[in-house]
Amino acid sequence: MSLIIILVLSCFFFDRISKILVITNMSVFDSFEVINNFFSITYARNFGAAFSFFRGGRYIFIMVAILVIVALFIFLKNNLKKINILDKICVSLILGGSLGNLLDRIIYGYVIDFLDFNIFGYNYPIFNFADSFIVVGTIILLINSIRNDVNVKNKSGRE
Repeated sequence: MSLIIILVLSCFFFDRISKILVITNMSVFDSFEVINNFFSITYARNFGAAFSFFRGGRYIFIMVAILVIVALFIFLKNNLKKINILDKICVSLILGGSLGNLLDRIIYGYVIDFLDFNIFGYNYPIFNFADSFIVVGTIILLINSIRNDVNVKNKSGRE
């Protein structure tokens, strides 16, 4: 459990520090290019869900985030010895990111975004490290779950 707590807190604090650096050194919509025509730091406020969808649902997003966080903690508590290390890492990433964005919504009423990528001419929606932790954790968790299901089916088919 200590690994999970360390990872959750590390993700949360990394996200928090990066957002504090942005809001204390930039004004909203300020941008500076880090890698020419590819990556910029652009301060944006996200009042919606992922990629600014469903704007104006602050309290709904807060309630959903709290429910997800509580559900993940209950899942970990009940399955700590049953799940593998990769799943623990993924759930920790999701929890750390969820806590980071939840705190933004509670304090500011919006999520602070600043990672701005332009990939092959497509200006990707601005996001933050918490979003990255949530997305990466979820994708790897899903892939690992599918892989585990396939392995179980293969083993049961051989018997």
